[in-house]
Amino acid sequence: MMEKQTKVVHVDRVVPASVVDLNKCFVGAEHQRDYIIRLYSLALAPYEWEDIAQIEGWPVVSDWTNKYLFSRAMECDKKLHPDVLAGGAWMNSGFSVSKDVGPWQIKFEGDLTVYVDEEE
Repeated sequence: MMEKQTKVVHVDRVVPASVVDLNKCFVGAEHQRDYIIRLYSLALAPYEWEDIAQIEGWPVVSDWTNKYLFSRAMECDKKLHPDVLAGGAWMNSGFSVSKDVGPWQIKFEGDLTVYVDEEE
């Protein structure tokens, strides 16, 4: 079996992320990883989550947006995992915070190692 080929791409972008966009990431989540993957997918589009082998860097949001996401993560976790620290997965794997990012935006500057088709 051949190993998948990868390439490194540098990404520097700011994505608008409305309340509606962010809330959609939590709808139907059955586990903490579900909403975390959806939030990262929003931040790293147009790359599909399944096509990303490695992420170097962290998405960044404003303090306001982070507080909103943290409150949504806590709310979701209380329903999904009542015996664990609500919001714990977001604290460990969530986005960084910066005053240089506007509310309802996600900034990502870093490198992605992505899987590529053999002909690329």
